[in-house]
Amino acid sequence: MLLVASILCSIIFTFHFDSITSCLIACICCHIHYLHFTLILLHL
Repeated sequence: MLLVASILCSIIFTFHFDSITSCLIACICCHIHYLHFTLILLHL
């Protein structure tokens, strides 16, 4: 799952190479979603 987030990060960075800030925000969002997904699995 973390690998998926990294891939998404790379894709987003490729399409938004002119805006590093938006990429960083997207990366943070990806990792937050990853942590949220992990917490959901732990509660099942």
